[in-house]
Amino acid sequence: MSTRVILQQAVLDAVAAGTSAEVSLREIRNAFVEARAHEENFDWRYYLVRYAAMREGPSGIYASVGGAMGYQICMLNKTQMNGRYRDPYLSALVREVGAFGEPVFIGGYPEYSRWMALPKSGTGLCNAPNGFILRPPPKEEFLDAFRRFCMDFGVDERLTLAIPQRLRSGRQVDTEDRVQAGAQLLRDLLAAGL
Repeated sequence: MSTRVILQQAVLDAVAAGTSAEVSLREIRNAFVEARAHEENFDWRYYLVRYAAMREGPSGIYASVGGAMGYQICMLNKTQMNGRYRDPYLSALVREVGAFGEPVFIGGYPEYSRWMALPKSGTGLCNAPNGFILRPPPKEEFLDAFRRFCMDFGVDERLTLAIPQRLRSGRQVDTEDRVQAGAQLLRDLLAAGL
């Protein structure tokens, strides 16, 4: 049974029982998020339900690689890719940290890397299918701090912070919340003076 059908049935059942639609939807959302966390099944659906920043925007349209939703998506502000748009995963982790205002508009089509540059050092952060990739700061004065940070935080030689994943229904799915992991990464980058 599809997610859509299950949610429709749950909403209709709750409304029929006399619960307000708003309360019903909140309860369904919370139950869905808790179940996915318990199962360690953090797919794109979990993130879109869990994080409001990933659903906000005037169009409600997402562009994805090959039309399949996943960890490489763009949230459009208009109906076409020629306008301003953002990476919803990076937007969610920026909101979690409360860093440098919102929203974060980052260019680049879904199939290409979209980099967010930290304001002070220019250090780059990119959401990737397997986790987060860092790019060294372009300013020489920050390179030593960046190298120390990578060693201390467990960033590998490819400058990747991998998010643990498991194969589910033929696709790699996160087994921990990438937005929370990315938010901690961003907090630590900022705390390191980057």
